[in-house]
Amino acid sequence: MKSIIFLFITTMFLVLASCSKNQRSVNTLDGMWGVSGEYTDGELDDEYYWKGRTYRFNRCKQKRMGSCDVEIRFDGQSGDLSYKITAKGDSIYFGYDDSMQGAEGHEIIELTKTKFIISRVTRSGKVWEVHMDKQTGK
Repeated sequence: MKSIIFLFITTMFLVLASCSKNQRSVNTLDGMWGVSGEYTDGELDDEYYWKGRTYRFNRCKQKRMGSCDVEIRFDGQSGDLSYKITAKGDSIYFGYDDSMQGAEGHEIIELTKTKFIISRVTRSGKVWEVHMDKQTGK
């Protein structure tokens, strides 16, 4: 009887602990993020290209939906993209629709409740980073 109870408790622990890394990342991203800087090879890019840009990540169940939605606002305009977090939670892909064809991948450098940093290598071989801070009350 003790072994059955132990097996049950162990199974329940594994089920509860198995909330995937990608879903935890999706949950953390939920809300509005403001770009606090863009860097190319470690040098801060001109503010003209990033100051005031925001990303509104919408919470979803990625496993059920396949991808989630993000709205990007900049310079009085907005656009919608889809995003998907890899199973390990270490990369994010942005695409123009749910099919994610032609999606661009970015390595997740840091993702906390207040800070989000992504990076990718451009076609010219430069390292491009976007730093974002969580916006409160929005």
